[in-house]
Amino acid sequence: MKRTQLCDGVFLNYFSSDKFKTDYLDINIIFPLKAQTATLAALLPQVLKRGSQKYPTMADMTKRLDYLYSTGFATNNFKRGEAQILNFGVDFLRDSLVPAGTNLMSEVFDTLRDIIFFPLTENGAFRAEYVESEKKNLIDAINAVINNKNSYAMKKCHEAMCAGSDYAVNAGGDIEAAKTITPAELYDFYCNMLAHSSFEIFYTGMCDEATLAERVKALIKGLPRKEIYPVSTQKFVSERTEVQEITEEMEVAQGKLIMGFSSDHTMCDEDYTAYALFNELYGGSPTSKLFENVREKLSLCYYCRSIPDAHKGILTIASGIEVENKEKACGEILAQLRDTADGKISDEEFVSAKKSLINGYRELFDSGNNLHIWYLARLIAGSTKTVEQVIAEIENVTKQDIARCARSTKLDTVFFLKGTLNSGGEDDE
Repeated sequence: MKRTQLCDGVFLNYFSSDKFKTDYLDINIIFPLKAQTATLAALLPQVLKRGSQKYPTMADMTKRLDYLYSTGFATNNFKRGEAQILNFGVDFLRDSLVPAGTNLMSEVFDTLRDIIFFPLTENGAFRAEYVESEKKNLIDAINAVINNKNSYAMKKCHEAMCAGSDYAVNAGGDIEAAKTITPAELYDFYCNMLAHSSFEIFYTGMCDEATLAERVKALIKGLPRKEIYPVSTQKFVSERTEVQEITEEMEVAQGKLIMGFSSDHTMCDEDYTAYALFNELYGGSPTSKLFENVREKLSLCYYCRSIPDAHKGILTIASGIEVENKEKACGEILAQLRDTADGKISDEEFVSAKKSLINGYRELFDSGNNLHIWYLARLIAGSTKTVEQVIAEIENVTKQDIARCARSTKLDTVFFLKGTLNSGGEDDE
């Protein structure tokens, strides 16, 4: 990866690759995650997609993207630690694959510039019709979160673990906050965001570096730059003296057991690779201890996996269980952690975990989007390691390193979504 600073707070990250027929461009706008602005940020990309000055309707935008040889365009809103990120991405055919004389890359960049930086406004604010329509869609989306019971239970567990902190804020927005947003308020947020946020721009494809830099500079030309908001992630440190247990009942058949641990490891730690391998061995792969023992051998759950938040130093175990198996499942999950901490790691488990994690990292090169996401996460955490460096580190991790990581992993919160219907119901994840 070639990384270049274009101006204050704006960086271009270039991956030269001829592996794909399409080139990928991602613009990531990064700012602090705050309760006061999270809902505004969640709403903004949807309003920008409704229309720009040059393409005032969604039909106009769709027609334009279709004209550009079916260029793909997508937006996303997510958080990493205490950072909120708005992502705008396009994928398009390489210029060498379109008719001679067609400068597709330049036209795609110009179109993306129109959408992001020249939105449709009226009277110094976003078009009211679009804002009101997208507010309703956002409220529906927030309400729909509860339909995915596993995601809902994980969200509730993390909110309980980190209550009162910025990390507990839902990047997807809050219903009551959404109801009160005005077109002028949203436009003010948009202008401040452009002026004060960091930009991480990623490009994967085949392009002359100097040409790419000039086109990206043209893309962000006129971008207001003021004092850049500092964005930092903070390691979760529990002050509880005993495990926090929360039970919520819901009319579903399958119970959702979420166990939140403090890991004491974040992505910016030099030895985080050892923790990533510990996670793979413990619950992050189809050959993990949790999968092989809790699910396959003991049949205590429909699924059971571990999910690290490498920015916060949190490890979450998510499982779907029969309600009556809650205590047994909890006990066996903790037993597998104790075994790992005691160094009870077979050669087969150790080798399988290394192969699984290394293969997962190598597969990043099969997708421009996944590669961008991987590097963006590390840049936010302050890590400059490459995929190749991390793979080399995995080879050097020992069983003792994994046991040490297990010993640092402490249970903090148990959230149980207790189903009140008869067993045998839905098995969503």
